[in-house]
Amino acid sequence: MVLVCGTSEERYISRTIPYDNFQPPKFQRQEYLQEAVRLTQEMLGELGAGPGEWVVYVCRGYILSHVRDALRSAGYAVEETVIAGKTQLFAEKEYNSILEDLGCSRHQQKMREWLAADEPNRRQFAKSGWKKYGEIVARTKSRLRDSSSSGGPKAES
Repeated sequence: MVLVCGTSEERYISRTIPYDNFQPPKFQRQEYLQEAVRLTQEMLGELGAGPGEWVVYVCRGYILSHVRDALRSAGYAVEETVIAGKTQLFAEKEYNSILEDLGCSRHQQKMREWLAADEPNRRQFAKSGWKKYGEIVARTKSRLRDSSSSGGPKAES
C-alpha cells in the first residue's frame, strides 16, 4: 500500500500495489518498487502537488526507496522520515481495510494460518516470490495439523 496525505493531513489517498508484483517472476525483478513510484506520482498529481511546491515526506522503508529517488529526480524536495501521527493512523486504517476485505487478521501468525488454510486460492495475496515462502507455509500447515489433531486452535477461514 502507498499512501499520500495532503498538507492538512485531513485528505489522503492510498493505492495498493497489485498483488501480482509480489509473485514470481515480478517479485524477483522487484517490479513492486517501480509500481510504488507510479502510484505515488499518480496520487501526487491527484492532489495537485507539483515539484517545487511541496516537501514530500517519505517513509524510510525499502519499498519506497525508488519513490524517494524518482521524486528527487523530478524536482520534489524529499525528506525521509518515520511516519507518525495522523498519517500513521490513516495508513493503519487503510491496511486494516485491505486485510478485512481479504477476510484476514492483522496478527502475523493469524495471517499465516489464514493463508495456509487455503493456500492454493490465497497464494495470490502473499509474497510467494519470497525465498522462504514455501518453508513458512509448510511449517504453518504442519503446526495447524498438529494443533487440530490435539484438539487445539484451528485456522480461521
